[in-house]
Amino acid sequence: MAETEQFQELLSKVLGDAEATNLFEDAIAAKRLRETLSECRAGAELSQEQLAKQIGCAQAQISRYERGDYDPPMGFLRRYAQACGWDLKFQVTFR
Repeated sequence: MAETEQFQELLSKVLGDAEATNLFEDAIAAKRLRETLSECRAGAELSQEQLAKQIGCAQAQISRYERGDYDPPMGFLRRYAQACGWDLKFQVTFR
């Protein structure tokens, strides 16, 4: 069992709260997206400053996002990915 799944199971047992579990799942998904986009930026050999200029924001905003201190709108995430040579796509699947 993956570490995330173990923590999720523990969280559910300890709190017994579906809302807390959902918040945890949201936080994990956001963290994974931040890490993926940060890796895309590094792979594109862009500094935070270069990326910021390309997408029209301040370098501090890129830094805050990559640290997890900023929850940006979808447009920011889409422009971030595109500036790194990637498309941001979402998939909705039935459980």
